Amino acid sequence: NRRSLLSRSIRWRTKSYWSHTALVFKDRNVIRFGSPLIIEAFNKGIEIHKLQKYTDRFEIIDIGVKRFKGLTSKQRAEFAKSFMLNNIDVPYDYSRLVSFFFGGVFGKAPSKIVRFFQKKTIRTDAFVCSTFIHKAFHHFQKHKHVGSTFLTHEEKELAQEESIVPADIASDENFEWLFNKRK
Repeated sequence: NRRSLLSRSIRWRTKSYWSHTALVFKDRNVIRFGSPLIIEAFNKGIEIHKLQKYTDRFEIIDIGVKRFKGLTSKQRAEFAKSFMLNNIDVPYDYSRLVSFFFGGVFGKAPSKIVRFFQKKTIRTDAFVCSTFIHKAFHHFQKHKHVGSTFLTHEEKELAQEESIVPADIASDENFEWLFNKRK
């Protein structure tokens, strides 16, 4: 969203064109009304909306499309139906946003202090858009033995795993750009 203050702040903080991530879900057996669905972490938590919610607003919203490499159509449909749909209504993690901006403002602070603050504020039972997608792909890979790895951050550190941002997904080589490639 080119007009949103939050979106501009995220893009500034991450030095990326993108400020939000979501998943497109289209299954002819489930969706009869035609419009693909978006599954995303948004204001109220994990929500489902018609893709049309965004495509009708191109004057302020820019969309890019990436696809995770190596999944068959059947795996993509199974993926969306498993982790994604099982997390509908999980809350949005506003504390993660505070932590994210705290890290930007106090980025020069010793990393132990920043990690301590993040560990105390970040909820593991809630999501922001990019951590939702990150965990969804990890969940899917763990249960389906998908050969590729998603996001090469060291996962030993909560602060690193939980700080995935839209820029990480935009630049991740495990996804191929289908439309509007930008980082």
